[in-house]
Amino acid sequence: MDVIDLSNIAFSLCGVTWPRGKEPYADEAFELLRQTILHTKVEVLLDTVDGDGYFIGTLLASNTHVAIPLLQAGLAKLEENFPKAYSTEFNNAQKYAREEKLKIWETYVETS
Repeated sequence: MDVIDLSNIAFSLCGVTWPRGKEPYADEAFELLRQTILHTKVEVLLDTVDGDGYFIGTLLASNTHVAIPLLQAGLAKLEENFPKAYSTEFNNAQKYAREEKLKIWETYVETS
């Protein structure tokens, strides 16, 4: 069996953004993502490659989109182009974090 080393591939979740680098909660978001996929069979669904060479798509762990725990913990937020196949789960997870003012939503003020 041939093995392909994928350790240096840059991958970004389609439609979701989360803190990175030195931003607040970046380490916590990375750790939650790592724990979500560690020792778990994952499925990668590629949508495209951006101009910087990042693969963009969907990452499933145990048939669950890995963005859902990030959204629910307040460690990610939806972009306008999020995958509509996960609309209900994504919106519910983000709504919960926003209402509970978790992490990146701690200073959120709803406007009417």
